[in-house]
Amino acid sequence: MEQNEADKDPAARNRDPSGADTGSGRRPGSNKVVIAIWVMFLLGGSCLYTYVRHRNVAEAERLLNEAYMLYGHGDLSASTESLRQAAELGNAWAQLYYGERLKTGFGTEQDLAESVKWLRKSAKRKCPEAFYQLGVSYENGEGVERDPDKAAAWYRKALADPGFAASAQSALDRIARLKSADGTNAN
Repeated sequence: MEQNEADKDPAARNRDPSGADTGSGRRPGSNKVVIAIWVMFLLGGSCLYTYVRHRNVAEAERLLNEAYMLYGHGDLSASTESLRQAAELGNAWAQLYYGERLKTGFGTEQDLAESVKWLRKSAKRKCPEAFYQLGVSYENGEGVERDPDKAAAWYRKALADPGFAASAQSALDRIARLKSADGTNAN
């Protein structure tokens, strides 16, 4: 029994006698080309992301330094604007300082709710001073509803940093004394 050409060569099934491909449109090895294109696309996207992220980090650092310089020259409004821009680029310290400026109204209009928003962003980036400042906000009801339990939770997070441990412990002790005096749970 003799096999015809299509039985011997699976690629020949998709060709007419003239040799033109009539089937799937794929040639042997075309999957390797598709995979190579996807790998280049993914690597290119990753490199672009890294480049943009690095560029944003560098720009945020520049803006933060600019804010310090402007503050030193007494231009509080321009300093606060530079902080805002650096905060929007994701710099945790700029988010903290901008949140503090909004809280006090120093160099900008006071906005307690917006202050808490920026302090939370800084806290998400593990900034210990933001933990402490959020504790203060919850303890005093500044921009949020007064909540001693949430204040204590933020102060506990601030305990991990030696620079805030004493202040955070003092605040926790104060909250415990107030709860004890009120007859509520002192946790």
